[in-house]
Amino acid sequence: MAETEIEFNPNVDQNVIVLDEHDTIDQCASAYGDRLAEWYEAHKLIVLPYWKLNTDISFLQTLTLPDRMHKIGSANGIDGPMFELKGSSLVSRNPLYHLKLDLPIKVLIRDQIFAIFQQLRSDLRKLFPRYRMEEANITFRFSPVTAAPDSGRHVDVFGQSWPKHRLKLFLNMDTTPRIWRTSFDILRLLEVYREELRDISPNIDRNDFNVIVNERLGRVVPSHTIRYPTLSCIIGNGETVLHEVVSGNRMIAMEFAVDIDSMLNPDSYIGAVLPTHIRKFSMAGEVAS
Repeated sequence: MAETEIEFNPNVDQNVIVLDEHDTIDQCASAYGDRLAEWYEAHKLIVLPYWKLNTDISFLQTLTLPDRMHKIGSANGIDGPMFELKGSSLVSRNPLYHLKLDLPIKVLIRDQIFAIFQQLRSDLRKLFPRYRMEEANITFRFSPVTAAPDSGRHVDVFGQSWPKHRLKLFLNMDTTPRIWRTSFDILRLLEVYREELRDISPNIDRNDFNVIVNERLGRVVPSHTIRYPTLSCIIGNGETVLHEVVSGNRMIAMEFAVDIDSMLNPDSYIGAVLPTHIRKFSMAGEVAS
């Protein structure tokens, strides 16, 4: 089994934790218990070296989806039935139906996706058993990704800020390593780059804050480089940790909304902590207080 390779940058916090390899998710969950939630809520990136899937993924590793389907997932019905009976007719709402492949192949792809998604949902609740969570999306990202030169790191920006704790995981399904660059979390950024962020108001929306971080610091911050192989997974909050996908071909991403009061430490919820850090480290926060 190939190992995760990390090039640590001494100018960035050592915020990457590589777990010991286990044969099953049950063994991993038993070995680490609540430490997984503790690390995740502290904005660490957790590398799970091996996630055994109960299906043969060799066929899926020959599949490449068109760019227009890059982030298609469970929210789009990709793991739903290929056909449904409507009146006396069979109709398909599954986006896989529109692939230019023979129907038996499309059905096989759908069946493997369904089996994998079901296992991942079950396994995730073993890794984070205290979390009350609702699935936002599981995306089947089987289109090649290569970062543009000097595209920089970023934190995720969404349509609106969730009043929830965001749980995100990125499972490499390709035959080659997926390469990430990662840097500080946004709380440390306020301390390390206080001059660059000195005008931020503590009343700013998290999404707006992340937009400013990306624009001002995405190409500035130093970074670690992580190469993680087939069936290894990064568990990390892309909303709070600067990151960049350098390259990768096939990956499954999971995103879940977690009730704040089910967190190991609800006081660490980013929506509550960020304004406090802005008040502490920015000039605008000092004026507001």
